[in-house]
Amino acid sequence: MTDQESTKEIYPKLSQEPAFFLLIIILAIFLGEIIIMMVLPRLIPSYMINGSVIDAILLVIIVTPILFLFSFRPLQSHIKELKRMQKELLRGEERYRSLVESSDDSIYLVDKDYKYLFMNTKHQSRMGLSEGECEDLLYGDLHSPEDTKEFEIIIDKVFETGNSIKQEHKSHRDNRYFLRTFSPIKDPFGVVEAITVISKDVTDLKSHR
Repeated sequence: MTDQESTKEIYPKLSQEPAFFLLIIILAIFLGEIIIMMVLPRLIPSYMINGSVIDAILLVIIVTPILFLFSFRPLQSHIKELKRMQKELLRGEERYRSLVESSDDSIYLVDKDYKYLFMNTKHQSRMGLSEGECEDLLYGDLHSPEDTKEFEIIIDKVFETGNSIKQEHKSHRDNRYFLRTFSPIKDPFGVVEAITVISKDVTDLKSHR
């Protein structure tokens, strides 16, 4: 078992809840002051004690190891774990972006107002757009009113239900058939923030039926 795993096992709450750090600090100071008040008069004659200075020095000596053991180490471990997770997340995002960009399918994101948030290279090419030209574009800016209405109905339904929808669609813009998958992207509370659309050209498959 590594030192990081041992720390997490012994102090699981301390490595996750900031309130526990505050509690440990308060207890450390409280216990340190009690020890000083009980022990100091027995060790040093009262006439030799410069109260404020010695009290402060001893308090630091007593409290520092406690804070290091119960606060600094769990916090340091927690920060290291967050950094590791951040690196893993970035690597995952890079792999996902690479996969999306190399796909032969059109992949794009839209919000509740049907505005494009992202288009992969394939979809940009299909729409006749260069990189950067998809900013602030609405779905209706690139499609017929009929296609736009059909699209908006599905988007509204996914936002309302939070469920994915698959639909075979004939594009009047391309005069081709596509199998579209509408998948919700949810925040940690389960609220739909955006929708991913994967549009696969199935025209050739239909022609062979």
